[in-house]
Amino acid sequence: MYTSSRSVHIYLISLLNSAFNPISIRRRALEHAQIFYCPSFHTSPEPFPGSGFFMPQTGLLGQRNLADLMRRGCFFKKRYYLKSMSKIDRLSDPDIVRILTSTRVIALVGASSRPERASHRVGNFLTAQGYKVIPVNPGQAGKELFGQTCVASLSDIDEPVDMVDIFRKSEDVLPVVEQALEHLRGLKTIWMQLEIVNDKAAALGRAQGAEVVMDRCPAIEIPRLGIGKVSSV
Repeated sequence: MYTSSRSVHIYLISLLNSAFNPISIRRRALEHAQIFYCPSFHTSPEPFPGSGFFMPQTGLLGQRNLADLMRRGCFFKKRYYLKSMSKIDRLSDPDIVRILTSTRVIALVGASSRPERASHRVGNFLTAQGYKVIPVNPGQAGKELFGQTCVASLSDIDEPVDMVDIFRKSEDVLPVVEQALEHLRGLKTIWMQLEIVNDKAAALGRAQGAEVVMDRCPAIEIPRLGIGKVSSV
């Protein structure tokens, strides 16, 4: 059990870490979001006014004390996240809102049937928001995920798709984007998930008229931007 003095001590250490190593703070916060699924974690009120630190809004405060939240990286600087996003994909908040409100069908590459996996949680979240999510994973082909039959490849999808959401390592993204551009009718957006950046794939997508989002998660952006459920397909 942590004492209050230890909580303060850990908070001060975190302040120093944020000053000298903001990337590690952001990474731990993103890991927290993936593990505990709190998509509104970076829009919550500052627990220490003026500090720039933000807390999750999803009930974790009732489950863990302050020190434990600090240790798990639940605090981070909101501005680092937003600044990083704008540099990586050059899209504004209105751009993201437009993309997510005009999208109806999403091909989710790297879909998992394991509930603890981020791709599974995000797929369920998007389905609950009204999107049709087509799972893509050769190891899960034929199984039902998100209310749809999982396919082995993007080339197996025979209906128009608005967006491809990619859960693959950055170095594995280019072949996915090439396949998406070749086979997906109506493709408007290529979305690479958190920590996934591939400039060559992004340039290819933009050259063929698709919008490209990198190092973001729609399950974070939707609540952050206050986007409601979309109408069913």
